[in-house]
Amino acid sequence: MRVLTSAFIVFLLSASGAWVNADPPEPPHPMMPAVEVSNQPLGKVLENIRKQVPSFHFAVFRSPSVSPDYPTLPVMSLEGVTIDQFLDLIKFQYPDIKIVEISGEKQPLYSIRIDDTSNQPRTSNSLPVVKVFRLNEITANAKSDAEVKKSTDDILSLIQAAMDAAGGDPKDQPTFKFHQATQTLIFKGSPEKLAVLNQVLESLKPKVDERIRELHAQIEELKQTNDRLNISLEQLRSEYAHQKDVIHETEFQLLTTKTQLGQAQGQLSVLSADQMQKQERQKLADAQRQDLIEKIRSLKAKMQGEQPKNPEFAKDQLELDQLIHAAASLDQQSPATQPSK
Repeated sequence: MRVLTSAFIVFLLSASGAWVNADPPEPPHPMMPAVEVSNQPLGKVLENIRKQVPSFHFAVFRSPSVSPDYPTLPVMSLEGVTIDQFLDLIKFQYPDIKIVEISGEKQPLYSIRIDDTSNQPRTSNSLPVVKVFRLNEITANAKSDAEVKKSTDDILSLIQAAMDAAGGDPKDQPTFKFHQATQTLIFKGSPEKLAVLNQVLESLKPKVDERIRELHAQIEELKQTNDRLNISLEQLRSEYAHQKDVIHETEFQLLTTKTQLGQAQGQLSVLSADQMQKQERQKLADAQRQDLIEKIRSLKAKMQGEQPKNPEFAKDQLELDQLIHAAASLDQQSPATQPSK
């Protein structure tokens, strides 16, 4: 994960010529809250900032052919950054985005225009990426080979329908390879298409959150039952002291309810802790994966200028193979792609 502070953004903008300190310093701009970005569209990030900084006003204008998810920001953390610095960073990273600050009586309005980039050179954010997915968790309920095949066929059909609905340049359609024996799907395509695939597969996975909600509802129902039984017990003790059999039965129900309540609360605690650990492992895996991708890109760029017979080329090729193998191994070990036991 990349952590961008205000000092680092200033360095980037100064190096690119996008920041010039010739004029006297202006009054400090509003600071942004700490923001964690994980492959999210710019529009969603801006909305999250506005919820926490109500004085931040903006309007986004898109060309008709521009996807609502463009641009999708990579994984990063923003700490100690002003809103103006963040917007300057967006302009620096995406030259096709035009941002104009319109002064107002109290707070400025930011006009953000995103033009069609289909005829512009491809940037590093639009280069094809390769990712491996395990489908075992999704097909775990299939009881026979025939049911597994039908389930995977349905999944692949749904993925293709989602890709068709996402649209985009026909020349940039993703490619898929499915290995039936290992229930492994290999994807190659743009980051935008990868985001669509992630959404499809995530929607098909069994949700721990749903079980947590069910336990919450069960706990609430048990609490209400417990309260009613307590009231009934007190009424029986005061009005029908002689009916001991009825009282004993009610006490037994109360004990059973309390036991079920304790069990449900224990399950909820275990599931909540497991979910938090899974999210932490996923964050760490994402950071490691991003670091490997950056190293692979850098090494490929270096090798383009080398001769194949050059000893340095062979050394770089070996290192590249090792990095690609490490990235594939990391994807197979990632908590998000491993089947539940």
